[in-house]
Amino acid sequence: MSDAASPPASTPKPATASEWKADLARALGIVAVACALGLATNALSSKPMPLLDPKGPGALPEPGPRILGIELMEELRTNPQGILMIDARSDELLAEGAPVGAVRMTPETLVEDLRQKKPLFDAARLLVIVCDSDKCPRGDDIAMQLMQFGYATVKVFDGGWPAYKDSGLGIQGPPK
Repeated sequence: MSDAASPPASTPKPATASEWKADLARALGIVAVACALGLATNALSSKPMPLLDPKGPGALPEPGPRILGIELMEELRTNPQGILMIDARSDELLAEGAPVGAVRMTPETLVEDLRQKKPLFDAARLLVIVCDSDKCPRGDDIAMQLMQFGYATVKVFDGGWPAYKDSGLGIQGPPK
């Protein structure tokens, strides 16, 4: 077989600017039509999903009331009895220790934790939640749930675990 019998490989010619623009316009048109159909379907649904609703699905919980390290130090200095520390940090951070006397709680375990430790929660005059950071939604979520259960004095430690460690407040082994 000789090389002369097979046709030479042709390279595709590059698309021109006008072809790119036409392809881009078609793609954007498809996206626009898909969005319009989705919005129309939602609007005509018997149970439409609220869009951009701050309390809708996927919304972050309302920020819970905050307590600064200096405020907690003052509370502990003047009346240490009745302050319950709640550790709501992610599992990865538990090895770093925990606030002294803290109980472990997550939004998923809150109801069961309250059932098991109700006397402890009921005896507390102040519940302080420590989370991963100031942007950690678990602390706010737990605070809101505890307030819905009737606990009036619930605060999230401002700055989360990093601020707690820097505050000089006591740290013990992982929470129970």
